[in-house]
Amino acid sequence: MSTLHPHWHALPEPDGVPPSAGVRRTAERVPVRPPGFSRRPAAVAGILVTLGIGYVFFSGMRGLTGQVAADAGASPVRIAITSSGVNPRQATVRPGQSIIWTNTQSLPHILQATDLKDSSGNALYTRAIFPGSEEQFTVSPSQPAGTYSYASITAQDVTGEIVVTGSAAISASTPSAPAVTGGLGGVDDVVIPRGGPSRGGRTAGDTSARDIPDAVAPAADPYSTDPAPSQEALIPRNPYTVDSTRARASSKQEPGAPAPPRPFRQPSTGPELWLVLLMSAAGSALVWRRMMHR
Repeated sequence: MSTLHPHWHALPEPDGVPPSAGVRRTAERVPVRPPGFSRRPAAVAGILVTLGIGYVFFSGMRGLTGQVAADAGASPVRIAITSSGVNPRQATVRPGQSIIWTNTQSLPHILQATDLKDSSGNALYTRAIFPGSEEQFTVSPSQPAGTYSYASITAQDVTGEIVVTGSAAISASTPSAPAVTGGLGGVDDVVIPRGGPSRGGRTAGDTSARDIPDAVAPAADPYSTDPAPSQEALIPRNPYTVDSTRARASSKQEPGAPAPPRPFRQPSTGPELWLVLLMSAAGSALVWRRMMHR
């Protein structure tokens, strides 16, 4: 029996095949999850969608205004409110056409008419037309032909006329006022028309009837020959302005009135606000960086 030294070295066999030191095998790696995709396009798309929704929500709907379709091919009629009145004083429109008033004075005006109506059946009553601004009114498509007067309720010298020409879609006919019959079946001598008297006053046919004030007519007649008051007196003014030296009527506390609220501290933009802003900016930048590197 032969003994081998622990550090023996095997020689090649007679057939020339060297001894094998073993086959090295490497473990095959199985991917646990598929390779991830970049989230940067999704983040950018989400940010753009959010910004677009915010823009449409806050300012995107301002330019979308509803408007009744005017007469085909008819452009709006423009009327300027100047220091000498409206120009032109008489404008001609068709049913369904728009009118635009532009105020070039230094005082606001509110225009009113009792018979000129829009498509909803509302009579002309504009908002306050401030200096340099415009106001649009669309005549009703069923407005009967005729001449309609309007005036400013803030200045009696600002008056004008709108002449509606052409046939309306729906003709509005006013039935004649029937006479009031007496209790015995005869006709009385006094004929009382429906509604109030005309703006001009009594006529030859209703001299015996009582004058009934018209609730729709304005308080002052715009066609009166009386001198109009100053326009400055018609606009309310605030006497307690920033540079005013006028003192208030009384500064004492009224009996039974609640005490005015007293703030705990004065509003300020000190280090607390700047600290919150910086922390918010840093947090937003960190979140953005993590989203971009994924």
